[in-house]
Amino acid sequence: MDKIKEFWESFDETTRKALCIVLPVIMLFSSGYFVGSLTSNRVGAPAAEGQQSVQVDATDAPEQTTAVPVEATTAAPSEATTAATQQSAAPSTGAYTTPEEIVALFNESAGKIKTTAKRATRNYQDMKINKLEVPGALQSLADSAVAKYVKPNMTPEVYEGTEAVKEKYPVSGTDFASKLKVEYVDTITCTDNGTEYVIDIKMKDQMNPVYRSGEGVGSIFWTMNIDDIANNVPGLQKAELSYYNCTATAKIDKATGNMIYSRFIYNFDMILEVKMLATLNANASLTVDEEYTIEY
Repeated sequence: MDKIKEFWESFDETTRKALCIVLPVIMLFSSGYFVGSLTSNRVGAPAAEGQQSVQVDATDAPEQTTAVPVEATTAAPSEATTAATQQSAAPSTGAYTTPEEIVALFNESAGKIKTTAKRATRNYQDMKINKLEVPGALQSLADSAVAKYVKPNMTPEVYEGTEAVKEKYPVSGTDFASKLKVEYVDTITCTDNGTEYVIDIKMKDQMNPVYRSGEGVGSIFWTMNIDDIANNVPGLQKAELSYYNCTATAKIDKATGNMIYSRFIYNFDMILEVKMLATLNANASLTVDEEYTIEY
């Protein structure tokens, strides 16, 4: 609330009146909900279902860590499995040669994170606003709110103990770290590098994933909750969320079967329609990139 008050009081009376129309949308970026959701993976009520979304072109993910993006780690046919929809795969240097086998390996190792891991460290969370469109006269105000309040968090955060790991590690606020199924996957590879298996996943695009359902993108990723958006945007008439080009990388120690590293990159487009003094349409596109190390 202090941030909202500070943001509000920084404008004159005339501007404040104009903000009465656009503020509900800006609040998603300047209030604790939006920033808290992305930086702390705040949990809430189950999301609403049955809405449609608009698909947009994917944007390049931030280049911020030592992990290699999925697009750059496609292994040679002799080393990895390729598309999940492919019926047969080339031989691998490891024991996991089909999408089904790789998904099972990923699920088994991810399952240990919330039951046996001593701690998980989120090494960083990089955020990028690719697009924010509101009515033209108020665009600069919206841009200012985003520049002031939506920032990358590059400081490591340590989640110590089982309960903290359950609450914070994706999928946050649940007992599971993965309910991945082959049908949710666009491409998946597993590379044997000698001491580790490296799994790279690209998920199928999804419209309005149901928060914490364990389905689709939400089987391994944190997703926004439409109900939370509605609770934080007075006059909301419609909210549409489209997740696209979502990728994950995991490293599994071969000696123990433990997942010791993960990286998640997800892009989503958010379209809102708000009706207060007038009808307002807003469109935001974001990329989030976060990396974890897990200890047992």
